[in-house]
Amino acid sequence: ATTAAGFIAQFTSPLAPFRTFGLLSAIGVVLSQLSSLYLLPAMLRITYRKGIDPVKLHTQRDMQREFKGHPVLGLFERIATKGGKPLIVISLVLAGATVATIPTIRTGTNMLDFFQPSSAVVRDTKKFNETMGGSGILTVMLDGKKASSILDPNFLRTLDSFADTMETVDGVGKVQTITPYIKRMNLLMNQDSIPYALPSQQQSDFDFFSGTFGLTADEEPEPQPDTADVAATRDAGTYDEIPTEPAKYGLETTEDLQNLISQYLLLYSGNLGSFINDTLEPSATLVTIQLQKSDTPTLREVHSAVTTFWDANVPTGWEYALGGGEAISLALTDLITRSQIYSLAGALLIVWLLVSIIFRSPLAGLIALIPVAFALMGIFIFMALLGINLDVITSLLAALAIGIGVDYAIHFLSACKRLSCSTGPDKGLGIVMRTTGRAIVINAASVTIGFSGLLFSRFIPIQQMGILFCVSMVFAGLSSLTVLPMVLNRWQPKFLLARSAPAPQVEPDDLPERRISP
Repeated sequence: ATTAAGFIAQFTSPLAPFRTFGLLSAIGVVLSQLSSLYLLPAMLRITYRKGIDPVKLHTQRDMQREFKGHPVLGLFERIATKGGKPLIVISLVLAGATVATIPTIRTGTNMLDFFQPSSAVVRDTKKFNETMGGSGILTVMLDGKKASSILDPNFLRTLDSFADTMETVDGVGKVQTITPYIKRMNLLMNQDSIPYALPSQQQSDFDFFSGTFGLTADEEPEPQPDTADVAATRDAGTYDEIPTEPAKYGLETTEDLQNLISQYLLLYSGNLGSFINDTLEPSATLVTIQLQKSDTPTLREVHSAVTTFWDANVPTGWEYALGGGEAISLALTDLITRSQIYSLAGALLIVWLLVSIIFRSPLAGLIALIPVAFALMGIFIFMALLGINLDVITSLLAALAIGIGVDYAIHFLSACKRLSCSTGPDKGLGIVMRTTGRAIVINAASVTIGFSGLLFSRFIPIQQMGILFCVSMVFAGLSSLTVLPMVLNRWQPKFLLARSAPAPQVEPDDLPERRISP
């Protein structure tokens, strides 16, 4: 039930896949429990109709060995009964190390980190990032709400300034906007024009014969400067810009410049659909930022630079939004972090409540969380030491660790309550160590060895899951056999004394001949 409760705690996650995972896992745990309680006994009954012969199955020999003691289990018993102060010091050191290392754990799901550095996809991506603008994509959409609002020269100049600003940010390769196309068209259409020249006025001339007979009453016109001479003296790139000065182009108002830019877009032979939503009267534009690095710190820096710029420069009534694969990755990182906090808090609360109900004591619920706390401390410390990110996969381990750790605690507490191990270490605790403790050691060792096979996977997240799962099993098992009995032996909580029988003195000669009778 507590294992299922740990998975049900995933319902508090803001991520729908995590909630689905928790639901399916909880259903699987419940079905396994039901089959163990009903199907397995029925199959044993059918298989062994005449009962189990303990001599034939070596049950007698195994039970005698259990009560003779075991060096490893005896060591755990001595540590729990005589090593209280060292255990407390070690526990405090681990708790302090956990608090100190948790802020250093990196968050984020970078798909490139899931592959070995020698894999082809990693090498090709790095080559692409070094040669081209970058494989990561972050897009910014700016919506002016009104037709032709994107063609406002002042906004286009701000957009061009934004592109220059973003290209100075670390990790940004290239920034693609519509402004380079407008600047190029402006240069080509005005490269032979004279800046700030007055528009030519065509005057009506009714003197049809003065030119023929050399008679005229008009003054001689002022000599116009030679266009070639002006072009030779001015800067060739003077028109490589966003047109913002009407007089420079022989125009009068900003609306005239806006119409001029609209004509540029009509004359452009290429497709600008990836930058604006309409060729004639665009109201929205898209900016594409290519990233050479996709780690979470870089994404946060770029995201902060974008929001800081547009919060200060976005025109009144306009809106902007961020999108693209890297924006989704950053949002997923924040959701994973929140999901980890919610699921941990929910799982611990549910487990504490269930154990408190089972033993009818809130203190029992707190004591049962000791192996859980050590399993979580082991996971977080090793994540920080090995540089393992808190991502989509590793964030699921906490719920698994809670379910496993609390199972060990419940088994140990139930055995102590049944055998009254709180009356002293020489009788009750020794029997618990040689029975329930032995089962915990076997279970922890077998599960750890089983998950150690994941270390040979070539997929890095699977390797990391294997490492952290083995660590959580070791921490939970050791704390269940040392710290937990130390707490019970030192403080002797009352819930273990209630309705408990004294520890039985079992002799080998008193063992039953048959364990299961027909």
